[in-house]
Amino acid sequence: DIYSQNNNRHGVALILNNMASLYRDKGEYTLAVENYLKSLKIKEELNDKKGIVNTLNNIANLHLMQSDNVSAQKYYIQAKDIAEEIKNPESLAMTYSNLANIYFDLNDVEKSFQYDSLALVYRKKLGDKSGIAISLHNISSYYLAKKNHKLALKYINESLDIKNEIGDKQGVAVSKTEKGNIFLNMNQPDSAIYYFLGALDIAKSLSVKKRMTVCYQNLALAYSNKKDFEKAYYYERKYTELKDTLSTESYQK
Repeated sequence: DIYSQNNNRHGVALILNNMASLYRDKGEYTLAVENYLKSLKIKEELNDKKGIVNTLNNIANLHLMQSDNVSAQKYYIQAKDIAEEIKNPESLAMTYSNLANIYFDLNDVEKSFQYDSLALVYRKKLGDKSGIAISLHNISSYYLAKKNHKLALKYINESLDIKNEIGDKQGVAVSKTEKGNIFLNMNQPDSAIYYFLGALDIAKSLSVKKRMTVCYQNLALAYSNKKDFEKAYYYERKYTELKDTLSTESYQK
């Protein structure tokens, strides 16, 4: 409201983008895309290329959350081209990190590691603790995919330390989930369950539905590994019920 009253269009675009990200995390995708597109339109009119990169990345993230990897990759590549054109370190770090995520989802872990390493270099130069934590988390995922559990735990612990230090609760939930995955991969379901439950508590407190579905699914798998099929069934049902509300065709449209 204040930005609008002062005709500060840069400020309005920034707030629209941030509101969209909050709607995305709450699972309200219709409101998220509506605000992202409004933000993008203003940034294009202002020729704010750094801002355009940011919003393109966010739109791609939204597609990725809905498992639309093709659309996500399209927007990430658009963002990368502009970021490399303007040579802005923050834009490059964010875009390289997001490209790493999409290549990881496409099972090209080596290309993913390449982009994560580039992102980490830029983030360390910028002193961007939040970004460094994200890159460390992603590199942990690379080592987990390579079955190098020692290095996977090393990088996820470094990521968790930073996220706790800066008070990034949602980031802590994401990294606790990944740490649970590492222990599950090491056939230590009790340790995995401890971290999955910790992540679920945070996700519930923040109303981050997407993270809740991941926790429910992982808890079902961990309890199944323990042969505690009653709890496995309970969490599988919780996962299915919440996932269905987020993935219906009408909801995605």
